[in-house]
Amino acid sequence: MEIQDLLTYGMGILLAAMGFILKQLWSDIRENKESAGKLKGKIELAEQKFDQNLDKAIHISSLKFMQLNEKLDTMCNNIKEDISKLSDDLKLMNRGIDRDENGRFTKRK
Repeated sequence: MEIQDLLTYGMGILLAAMGFILKQLWSDIRENKESAGKLKGKIELAEQKFDQNLDKAIHISSLKFMQLNEKLDTMCNNIKEDISKLSDDLKLMNRGIDRDENGRFTKRK
């Protein structure tokens, strides 16, 4: 064998090795692109679920706030009525009239 034959044989082996490496590299790149696409889809799905859950939580919080607000309004109205009754009773007491446990008025003796 001559040197030129050895060089040709060596170049063939080198090119075959480079071809193999490039083939493996290309395969890895393709797999990574597919994996990235799948992960992107999963991320988008997770974002959609998060947005839906956030919307539900906001809606539930709004309903609870409205319910609490209604209860607070009812309580405030009841307190106003109680204050009004107590004020009326105080005025009557100053005139010598009492209210019994049934809500009837009686003159004090």
